[in-house]
Amino acid sequence: MGSHVSQAFSFALPCAPPKLGCCQTSHCIKPPPQASFTRHDARTELLVIAADGKLEPISSGGVAAPVTPPLLLGLARNPTRNIIYAGLVGANQVGVFTFDHAGNLTRADTVSVDGKGRCWTIVSANGEFLYTVDTGRNSVGVFSLADPLHPAQIQEFVLGGPQNPSGDPSAARETTAFEFALDPSGKTLYVIDHHTDAVGTFPQGNALHVLVVAPGRTLSESASSLLFLPSGILAGADPQGVTVVAARIWADRAVG
Repeated sequence: MGSHVSQAFSFALPCAPPKLGCCQTSHCIKPPPQASFTRHDARTELLVIAADGKLEPISSGGVAAPVTPPLLLGLARNPTRNIIYAGLVGANQVGVFTFDHAGNLTRADTVSVDGKGRCWTIVSANGEFLYTVDTGRNSVGVFSLADPLHPAQIQEFVLGGPQNPSGDPSAARETTAFEFALDPSGKTLYVIDHHTDAVGTFPQGNALHVLVVAPGRTLSESASSLLFLPSGILAGADPQGVTVVAARIWADRAVG
């Protein structure tokens, strides 16, 4: 019997905060049942889903990050530790928060990073690497989580492709990276760019970057990997989300 994995992509609004409640490897994550983390300004807090479906904050409240301007985006949970990572956009930092089994949050660290406008975050399935999108530089950051409470940056990868209608590298950039998704194998990272020109005359700014993740978790991109979004998308559209959907398809066993 043979098999192969096919992947499809969907473009949507930025994803909602991750739900919790899984238990993986030797480090068991046991937050309160029916709970989720959310973001509010530069504060992270845990909300419990009540019996009537309403969201209620836990009594201990949220945890703030001392940044200016007070903006926090892109929560990502470490799959093997009780740790949450977030982009501190205005401060060019990554925030690190821990939580206990009751959902109480503690700010563990804020890590300075290369680039500008650090937003969305993803943690690899094994919990060993953190990826972040830098909207201010049109790039992706890679961090080692050898010490999961103190991420160490190992790469800042600038995305290729057209940067403005003229093609002049000295002209202002009119596209920027937004959301991204890591395929289940951890070997490919998909990054969605959307155009930023005011009148919508740069459709090449709407593109999907297909990055190769090396064994050491550094990134690369071939010139042929860039996929422009269909021409039928309205000129003023700003695609801001990407999801990888993997389906395993089993071939019929030959009968001889």
